[in-house]
Amino acid sequence: MLLNAVLLLLPFLAYVSAQYETHSIGTCDLEPYILKLLTCDNHFFTAMRKDPEGDCGLRYKEAEFCYWKEIRGCYVDLYEGERLNSEVGSIMTQFPSEEAFCEGTGLGPIDFSEYHTNPCDASYTQESQDCTRGLIMMYQNNPADKRLCSTYRESISCVQRVTDQYCTLDLEDFAHAWVDVHMKIDHNPFCAEITSSGNRSHSCGLLLLLALIALLHLL
Repeated sequence: MLLNAVLLLLPFLAYVSAQYETHSIGTCDLEPYILKLLTCDNHFFTAMRKDPEGDCGLRYKEAEFCYWKEIRGCYVDLYEGERLNSEVGSIMTQFPSEEAFCEGTGLGPIDFSEYHTNPCDASYTQESQDCTRGLIMMYQNNPADKRLCSTYRESISCVQRVTDQYCTLDLEDFAHAWVDVHMKIDHNPFCAEITSSGNRSHSCGLLLLLALIALLHLL
């Protein structure tokens, strides 16, 4: 729900329909794949916390390259040359926008109404948005606000409660499985320690499912 998943924000789902039944992305299993993308998110948000007045557009490009590198790694043993570039390129067209990262709009919950079969009751949309509204405003006001760590955790817990109450996920469905895995990963980019290099040393908390909206447009 890493920003619509922080997750970054910022994560998003690869377009590999032939592999939905196996819950894998190229040669990568789903959970390790998600964890790799979350590392990209961590680098972005840690850099924003370290220097909130810095060039967000440049950091966005770095996150985009990080995603590209991790996604490519899942296909490099399957394809080569133009076929490899085409496969990775088709996935990267769904990469979250700069606005989602820099303005925090990707911190909102997943809009299941855009999915091919909506697993949630009508009450889900408004209540899940209420869970993350304060988080988004806090991030927009100051990406380095130390309260983001606890607020992010509270927002995720709220979205999880709303999802459990109003949604019925079918774990045989690839997109639903993606949501379920995200929910179970202990991750919070706003709790990561800031080192001298601006990288993550560790993270804590839960995950606000990230950038699943990209998948919804692909299915």
